Amino acid sequence: MTSLVKLTAVFLALFGITAAVAVQAPNTPFGPSTYLNPTGGPPAPIGRLLSAQFTPGNNNGCFVGDSIVAAGIQQNSVRIGASGGTAPYTFSVTNAPAGLSTTTSSPNLYFTASTAALGSYSITVTATDNVGATGTQPYTLTIATTGITLATNGAGTGTIAVSGPNQIAIINQVRGPAFWAQALSNRRIVAQQTNSFGHPGDTTAAVLARMSPILAANCGFYVLMIGSNDLGVVALSTFQANLLSIVNQLLQTGRPVFWMPMLPRTFAPATFTGSISSGVLTASSVTGTIRLGGTILGLTTALPPNTTVTSFGTGTGGAGTYNLSYSGSVASQSMTGSSLSGDTLNYVNRWIRSFRGTVPNLYIVDGYQSFIDPSSTSGAPCTGAIATYDCTYDGVHPRGMGAYYAFAPLATALNSLFPDPGPAIISNTDLYSALNTTGNLLANPMLSGTSGTVSGRASGTAPTGWTVNTADGGCSPCTFTATASASTLTDGTPAERIVIAGTAGGGYATYALLSQTLSNFQNISTGDKLQASCRVEVAANSAYVTTPYIELSYTSGGIAYRLAAGPSAATNPIVDASPTVAYNIALDTPLPAPALPGGLTGTMQLSIGMYLTNSGSQTVAGDFKIGACSLRKVS
Repeated sequence: MTSLVKLTAVFLALFGITAAVAVQAPNTPFGPSTYLNPTGGPPAPIGRLLSAQFTPGNNNGCFVGDSIVAAGIQQNSVRIGASGGTAPYTFSVTNAPAGLSTTTSSPNLYFTASTAALGSYSITVTATDNVGATGTQPYTLTIATTGITLATNGAGTGTIAVSGPNQIAIINQVRGPAFWAQALSNRRIVAQQTNSFGHPGDTTAAVLARMSPILAANCGFYVLMIGSNDLGVVALSTFQANLLSIVNQLLQTGRPVFWMPMLPRTFAPATFTGSISSGVLTASSVTGTIRLGGTILGLTTALPPNTTVTSFGTGTGGAGTYNLSYSGSVASQSMTGSSLSGDTLNYVNRWIRSFRGTVPNLYIVDGYQSFIDPSSTSGAPCTGAIATYDCTYDGVHPRGMGAYYAFAPLATALNSLFPDPGPAIISNTDLYSALNTTGNLLANPMLSGTSGTVSGRASGTAPTGWTVNTADGGCSPCTFTATASASTLTDGTPAERIVIAGTAGGGYATYALLSQTLSNFQNISTGDKLQASCRVEVAANSAYVTTPYIELSYTSGGIAYRLAAGPSAATNPIVDASPTVAYNIALDTPLPAPALPGGLTGTMQLSIGMYLTNSGSQTVAGDFKIGACSLRKVS
């Protein structure tokens, strides 16, 4: 062992992270004071010890990238409602930014995760009832990396009342790296909404434009996956230079950087009307995107083989001019531009992998291998054990199952760097009191006893103070059952086992769950922030059920809150399908938790369960155990 490596090992040992040496010991003579050299030469010095600012006590992860990264941490929806007229209601939004996503479920309008540009917008919502009466309400809409917020901006008008927001749903979705990194790490790391720097549609240039808040955030480490939106639309040299600039800026914070190669994706060929003159393509009526490196095919006049787009002219994917590798001319006709972006993707990914072991604090974590279909010649993502459970839901974005395969390697890398904090609770004595103000607010958190309630399609026994319940959600036919029994987790912790079997389909809110209701709020006050946690172990061979979810729901200040990790009833359960392999996760409701604004009414409920398919009539199978549950006040 060289003196440099010995010095590094001693430094890391002082902070209790000797395991980091095993993950990535420096293998270059340049030592830890290095960064990636954009010229392709050896790492160049930056004059300081990169690891000096890293301490294992800061386990806040900052996730940087595009929509694949953004799916892991986001405020999923904000709901407003209409009243005072004749249902059903319809809604329209004026002055809405391009890319804003809304859905209507009368009498409510939902603002959901958006591809709109970050910023604040003055919008007006108009509600119209079934007989033509209307009402309007102005709002200030704010779109941040953490999601959407909505605030009233003046008085409403009209005979229909538009009110709200009356529901806020904050959900850590199973489709991104943040969820799986946290869930599979047993809380070694924390994925907070405020540290989400993924934004749908982002390119490397867009990330570079907002590096200041990324670098200023309270990050214990960075996870970076970016570049998919650059494929075929940004020159390769620019693409690589942007990536290096991002990585170098992250490394200079002194925090570990987990750089993930891009996941495989496919692009549909572009179709357009085009003419070629002296090697310049003029395209109009473009459907799809013309991409750099794509082959141009004349449908009525053959072009030389491998006629490709070498550079953009006035066009950047749509109508405009493009420079070709072919110097001839072709009359105007229908053409096709193939998308060979898989070539660029593989080239850049191999280039990213080449940085393994070159710089301390840089970890190359590759989920591509487990996400790709190795037999595909088009770069298609993997398929699951069940045909409808492909790893993506649109050829690009991971389903819950696909995200597990893509990001489990990230959790493995993180687990080697950060210490295991142990279970969230280990005894029924750890309860809230004046002397234990961070104690558990749940009754019987260790799930002992069998005197709880079993209802719906559930049978068996429930832990004392808990309920095992099911809901049909309008599924038809619907024959599924949920059998509940006392069990243990693999570490011996008491647990409740729920086994789902039978037929389900056709309803969104079809589920089986374990829940506890709190109606006594004497230990909860205005301004408190709450987080719920449970351990969940899932057996192999799940079929047409979702990844498990945890949800804390309550009403405060007239607003219904849903704080959840995992799928949502408002999403398609097929999209959030459970992996078909056995896995163990720690489920935690999102942080930072919203402060209770006061006016806590009704009941508060903690639920842990699985949603069932809404896709036709399917034979479902789910077998999961829940244990070590807690509900605590957090700072």
